[in-house]
Amino acid sequence: MQITPLAPEISDRIRAATAVPTFSRALEELVFNSLDAGATEIVASVNVQALSLSVRDNGRGMDRLALSVVGTSAATSKIRSLEELRGGVHTFGFRGEALHALSTVALVEIVSRCVDPPAAPSLVTVLQHGQRTQPGPAAEARAPGTTVSVRNMFSNRAVARKRHQRPS
Repeated sequence: MQITPLAPEISDRIRAATAVPTFSRALEELVFNSLDAGATEIVASVNVQALSLSVRDNGRGMDRLALSVVGTSAATSKIRSLEELRGGVHTFGFRGEALHALSTVALVEIVSRCVDPPAAPSLVTVLQHGQRTQPGPAAEARAPGTTVSVRNMFSNRAVARKRHQRPS
């Protein structure tokens, strides 16, 4: 299923106040996204001092169109209607808010390569403070799947950054 923004009447009914309030929750959300993408291998790297993390998976990956909307508020591949929601959600996430929330408090780089077609190129997009780069060729080729790197978390939220950093 393609990633697209939910209609406002749906997103307004399911939106949470805060999708990523803590560093550990950010890691959890990224791992859940990997599992929902069908990943069978997930590698997470965490630098608590720098408040940075990376999650790499071998899931389905994203194409250029998906990368051009991922991280937009309420952009999701998991539901399209309230009827689907009422029928039961069979994924870890469905609101399409985690990457958007992360991009408001950190620099988020997403490198992805689709499983289909097999010769799909690796693409990259960067999200930060509500801005995004257009998906373009990644510096390095990768196997199908996605890597989400989150750097300098809470850089624009001094109190939150201080609360999450460990003393040296």
